[in-house]
Amino acid sequence: MNQKENDKEQIQGFDYRFASFIYKWRWPLSLVVLFLIVGTLVTGVGRIGQVTSSIIKIGDISNGSGAIEPQVFDPSLDVWFPADDEAVDTYYEIEDRFIAEDYVMVAFEVKDNEYGAFSRQSLSTIARLTERFLTIPGVRHVRSLTYNPWIRWGTIEDDSGSESGLIISDLVEGDPKDLTNHQIIERMVAVLGARRTAEKIGESRVRAVLGANVDFDNHIGEPLLLDAIIDETGTTTAIQIQVVRPKIDRETLASVVQDKTDEHELALTSNLYAVQYQRAALRGIEHFLRLEAGLAKRTPEYSKLAAWVNAMPEGAEKAAGLLALKDPTKNFMQDGSGNLIRKYFEYDKSPAGGYVDSSDPASPVEAPAGFQPKSLSPYIYHLGGIPAFERNFEISGKADAKYLPLMFLVIAVGLLIVFRSVAGLVVPMVVVFASIMGMVGSIFIVGKLFNNLTAMSPNMLTAIAIADAVHLVAAWSALRTRFDNKKDLIIEVLRKNALPVFLTSVTTAVGFYSLLLSQQQPVRDLAVAMGFGTLIAYVLSMTLVPLLLSFFPHKRKKAKTIKTGLVGFFTRERSEKMASNIVRFRKPIVVVSCIVTVVALVGLFRVQINADIRNMFPDDNKVMVDLKWIENHLGGVGDLEIVFNGVQGSQDAQELTMKETERLAELHLNKIGAEKGVPGFQSLTSLEEKELARLQSKESSWNASRIGVSPEFLMLVEGFEARLRQEMSNPNSPLRFITDLTSPLDILRKIHQVQNENKASFYRVVRESDVPEHARQEVLAFDDITEEWSFTPRQDASTLAAQYYLQYESGARPGENLATQLSLDRKHFRMQGRVLLRSTLEKEAIFGRIQEIAKREFPKLTVQAGTSEAISDMAVSGKQTLLDRAGMVIAIGFTKSITVALLVITLLIGLIFRSVRLALVSLLPNVFPIFLPLSVFGLLGIILDGPAIVVTSVALGVCVDDTIHFFTKYVQATKQGKSSQEAIAYVFQESGGALTITTLILVIGFSTLLLSSFSPNFLMGALATIMITLAWFADFIVTPAVLTITARDGKSKGISHNKAMKPRETIQADRL
Repeated sequence: MNQKENDKEQIQGFDYRFASFIYKWRWPLSLVVLFLIVGTLVTGVGRIGQVTSSIIKIGDISNGSGAIEPQVFDPSLDVWFPADDEAVDTYYEIEDRFIAEDYVMVAFEVKDNEYGAFSRQSLSTIARLTERFLTIPGVRHVRSLTYNPWIRWGTIEDDSGSESGLIISDLVEGDPKDLTNHQIIERMVAVLGARRTAEKIGESRVRAVLGANVDFDNHIGEPLLLDAIIDETGTTTAIQIQVVRPKIDRETLASVVQDKTDEHELALTSNLYAVQYQRAALRGIEHFLRLEAGLAKRTPEYSKLAAWVNAMPEGAEKAAGLLALKDPTKNFMQDGSGNLIRKYFEYDKSPAGGYVDSSDPASPVEAPAGFQPKSLSPYIYHLGGIPAFERNFEISGKADAKYLPLMFLVIAVGLLIVFRSVAGLVVPMVVVFASIMGMVGSIFIVGKLFNNLTAMSPNMLTAIAIADAVHLVAAWSALRTRFDNKKDLIIEVLRKNALPVFLTSVTTAVGFYSLLLSQQQPVRDLAVAMGFGTLIAYVLSMTLVPLLLSFFPHKRKKAKTIKTGLVGFFTRERSEKMASNIVRFRKPIVVVSCIVTVVALVGLFRVQINADIRNMFPDDNKVMVDLKWIENHLGGVGDLEIVFNGVQGSQDAQELTMKETERLAELHLNKIGAEKGVPGFQSLTSLEEKELARLQSKESSWNASRIGVSPEFLMLVEGFEARLRQEMSNPNSPLRFITDLTSPLDILRKIHQVQNENKASFYRVVRESDVPEHARQEVLAFDDITEEWSFTPRQDASTLAAQYYLQYESGARPGENLATQLSLDRKHFRMQGRVLLRSTLEKEAIFGRIQEIAKREFPKLTVQAGTSEAISDMAVSGKQTLLDRAGMVIAIGFTKSITVALLVITLLIGLIFRSVRLALVSLLPNVFPIFLPLSVFGLLGIILDGPAIVVTSVALGVCVDDTIHFFTKYVQATKQGKSSQEAIAYVFQESGGALTITTLILVIGFSTLLLSSFSPNFLMGALATIMITLAWFADFIVTPAVLTITARDGKSKGISHNKAMKPRETIQADRL
């Protein structure tokens, strides 16, 4: 640096010295920043790779390739809710206490047969699919017309003869084609009931099977299947597939994760594996459905694979090979040479009308010309269930991912048009991409993944980074007419923008960091990501932009020969005219703005925050079409969980050990024998009396909390269920959306009915009166064969219920036991329901009504403050409702957080400019663009969900950027002695181009989301474009009008061309 430059720096202020420093060290500064960003991204992506690798190490849930897509999305539910949220706690308690599962339904309709779904062809199809579905890894159980416990009284034959007794078997055993008409009708009655069957095939045919004088009312059918597996007309049926959510023990998790002490990573890995495990099972279900429809065809290589496996010597390797060959979840398999071979062509209908196999997205295979599928059955299958629904969000997200590159492309084209230079295109886009890379890397590097909220952060940061870069490039474009030297030009660009860009970045970052006050972890994650991303964008703008601008040649030209695009639109004359017009109409502008604000406040109170998945997807979305079809024919596919936990007795009560049970019986035997004077029995000693009392107390404490066999609880919960069903039939009740309820009561009542001559009056829970009189007495008996005394305790309704459960589980298949609804210790009782697809508020109303009924009409079923009579507590939950509720929780929580952010930003503006007036005025451009669109939606009754509310943060970033730049120039002008009108004209001339370009580019970019068929993305695009446009309107129209009215300089009525006003050339030099 020569002496002249040193003298210049001494004369200039800190802003010039800062700009000179940046320019001088632009290369090392830029390289360091880029190195850190790339390093952050690489490390973050590596962390994602580790998480993905950990999932594969637990178990191979791939399609056979041994690899899965990088896991970048966190499916966890609990992060959205407070730590003490009852519904979430209940959901996870269900997973811990019972078998964690979700259900997938495959439904179809049979119209052209008198027996409907009970036709031989239909039953053969059901049997075939049921058998295949049971082979899928992850499928615990399948319930269908051919594979469901048939509880009845009949003749049991064995080697010792025959006797009558309770029989539990499948509805259809053997080949359904061999069923006689008599057997088909018999099964129709068992499921549909006598009256429904008679309506379908005629009363005479039913009586020919049951008997001429049989009472139809005693043949009620199987409530467990009606309106769940089969509709009441017998024409629509479903196969219900129970897909488990695997529980990974801590030891296994610790063996695969990098940091064994990181609880977040352990839980995340477990959740991700469970999701992928269910997705694999879903692939298997769809594979068999394609086989059924003739859309899955073995490849030519399949026979070679089979021959290679069959030729292996007997042993573990061959067994593994055969298992892999038959595994429906894996469409690929390695051969003897290690080559990955496709086993089946898994065809689906393509949009073009042909068929294509997309099992490997990287290499889709089109079906041969003229290919026509040959279906094994004539039915059209409809797939539903929570796993299919959850995957639909991912599929829709991937489909909409194509709009992100389109958005960047549109932004790039817009930049090129408005700047008419390569620099105007390249520099902002590089800053945007580098900022996003740094932010995404920072999210991943701390072990976080994207969630529904942070997934929007790249879009948000795009708005902020674009604004920073555009101000610099706009200034560079405007100042080229005044500088011969490239260095002086870039230094001047930095000098003019360093402070306002710094202030906008810090203010915006602080605004985002204020979201850390939220109680929701995803909102806090967004706060950290966006705050950090905003600061990254600032650092890049101050380092990388000067470096990139120095690459472009510079030669001073006359102003008329330079292509400045929109930058040159705001000339002095235009700016003064705009300012003059605003001053002239300032009062009407402010009055109208006040009226609009009042209306907006009214509209805000009418805003409806809700979520309705029925409106999120287009009408032709395959998953939604199937779900709605199933709902219309068989009822809801959403889940409802009502869990009861025993509360009486000691919470740490334990069951008697086998030794204690034998000792208790021995003491009872001695005591009763002595009391009855039976020879050989002596009265208990005092120590034995104490031991007997202790064992009886322990047994009593244990039994007190076993609500699953408690007669009192069972009668209460049966009444509670009846009350819920009454509400379900009420068209005005929130419970009308529940279409089915199941619980252990179904099994208990059915066995009780069968045990009592199949009389319908006995389809109820057991009572004390059901226990025979002789069984209610303690029995002391002598066995002549063993020549020993035995003691039989008195029997009651509790022991009768326990016997019924035991009878059922002894006769049913292992997958049909009660473990999914009744805990082994009988302390926890689960009622499950199916709910129609409805809005979150409607589902919340279901929860509230159920709890209200329990508390008011069945107080003993739920623990309430101030009472001690409850025998259980009750909790209501449901995975589908929780998923829906997450969006509402985001919206409500984010609304509170964004309000705090606005207050913090307003306070900062007041401190920065040392003006209460400017702080209050800043509320207009910062609040008006956000609240007005939301209020219009409220007035129009348009429902808003989480993503729609979150987009306000995008608008907030743009509003703050515009406001800070506007006020910075305004304050500079007023300090130079300009009137408010003159200062506003100065702001328009200096910052009008950059602010307008930023608005135009972002509006064009976000408008690409309007092409999305996914409703939340469409709504986000619409609100973003409206809010960003209103931000420009507020800054250029409303704010200037308010400033001129509140000005105290007395010069707001005209522009004074005195010496305090800078010459035109000087103003041009100050332009941003």
